[in-house]
Amino acid sequence: MNVKVKILLGVTLIFFLLAMPVFSVGQQETSAREGVKEIAQIKWALRINPESGEADVEAAMNEILGSKLGINVDILPLSKGEFTQKLNLMMAAGDALDVTFISSQSWGGNFYQVVSKGGLLPLDDLLNEYGQGIKDQIPAKYWEAVKVNGSIMGVPNYQILARSNGFRVQERFLDKYGYDIAEWTKLEDIEPFLQDVKDNEPKNVIPWFLTKTGIWASVLHYYQLDEVADAKTPGVIRFNDMSFTVINQFATPEFEEHVQLMHKWYKAGFIQKDAAVITDMAGVAKTGNVVAEWGNHKPGDSADLKARNGGFDIAVQVLDTPYVNTNSVVVTLSGIVRQSENPEKAMQFINEINTNKELYNLAIFGLEGINYNKIDANRIELIENSGWFPNAAWGMGSQFNAYLIGNQPDDVWEQTIELNESAKASPLLGFVFDPSMMKSELTNVLSVYDSYAPALITGTADPDELLPEFIEKLNEAGAEKIIVEMQKQLDIWVDSK
Repeated sequence: MNVKVKILLGVTLIFFLLAMPVFSVGQQETSAREGVKEIAQIKWALRINPESGEADVEAAMNEILGSKLGINVDILPLSKGEFTQKLNLMMAAGDALDVTFISSQSWGGNFYQVVSKGGLLPLDDLLNEYGQGIKDQIPAKYWEAVKVNGSIMGVPNYQILARSNGFRVQERFLDKYGYDIAEWTKLEDIEPFLQDVKDNEPKNVIPWFLTKTGIWASVLHYYQLDEVADAKTPGVIRFNDMSFTVINQFATPEFEEHVQLMHKWYKAGFIQKDAAVITDMAGVAKTGNVVAEWGNHKPGDSADLKARNGGFDIAVQVLDTPYVNTNSVVVTLSGIVRQSENPEKAMQFINEINTNKELYNLAIFGLEGINYNKIDANRIELIENSGWFPNAAWGMGSQFNAYLIGNQPDDVWEQTIELNESAKASPLLGFVFDPSMMKSELTNVLSVYDSYAPALITGTADPDELLPEFIEKLNEAGAEKIIVEMQKQLDIWVDSK
């Protein structure tokens, strides 16, 4: 090869090599212009038990989230019986976490306690910028219920808000022993039925099932009491007391009446012996051995109750007047935790799971053909033991986007919205107790409650012996100070109305 050709080839090669980086940058710029998104990882803590189909459900959700919002969600299933403990540990340790289910109830993370410790981010600005869809979806009065010290601290998982509590009883046992549930108008009316079950059924059949949380929180309205903060924190008003006088519910005749009744049932053998330490009833209920319980009724819930109780039909008798209060709203929320590294993306995710019907149904039901089959455009049939059915639609977003299952009426969501709107509104709706001035007292009172209440509200302990000590310890822990502070805040709120 002659010298001229070598020189020409060398120069050509140099120009080609120099051009390569320029071409690569051009490609990158083109890709950027085409909108390739950096994927944000969002960790989502839920009060659900782990299931084998989680990875497939996540992958399908992330196909939607990744292309639309540049988000990958990582579901963190925290088992139902240990949710609060595990969530508190994660938040205290600063573990990677962005969005969490949170409830005002002890089983759901203790929303007000978490807020008082600075565990959740205020959401007002994030909602205005990234959450307009969910803001438009939920009536304004319910946003007032999730404010603490003037700031929105959680997004309601919009669903049944009206509390309509009462008996849930397996129909096969009612038929067997010849009882009409419609004739029961107070708690004591169920006693003869429970006695028949106790006397005639095998020992593994439980006449009246309780966990350690008892039913006190959900019978407050039955006893015509309305909580100022939550059922575990001292402080309620009576329904018809327009003076808004705050009292300690644990020192009322109603509380004594209730724990005496539960103790009577416990001694009679209606309640399981280990009720004071049981944290979850789902496993026992699925065996079909839970005969009766107390719970909230909602339109079209027969399919859920049947699935929860081993496939047996459940009869419901509501004893409450449908009622909406602040705690009806804060019982199921989504919050963004303080340690989130990407709160903007976290809010985009919350907005999407609440407004994107396809995404929400993926989360609650899984994959078509694997976890369920479609019957028509809006109704599905679950596939048993398919690897994904958390049975927690109420804790994952707006339930009004859910497919229908079983024999839910076609208009079940319209019925539910109508019930929400027609239910009696608490005079306290929109009032939220600011716990910031009572942090130590609230912590101390909660500790006393956890030490004494499970034994009392499950009937395990004799109230004549334990109730006076419980009240005394609550007062020593600061219950009276909390009630004074509640009264002060409530008076200011009432005056401003």
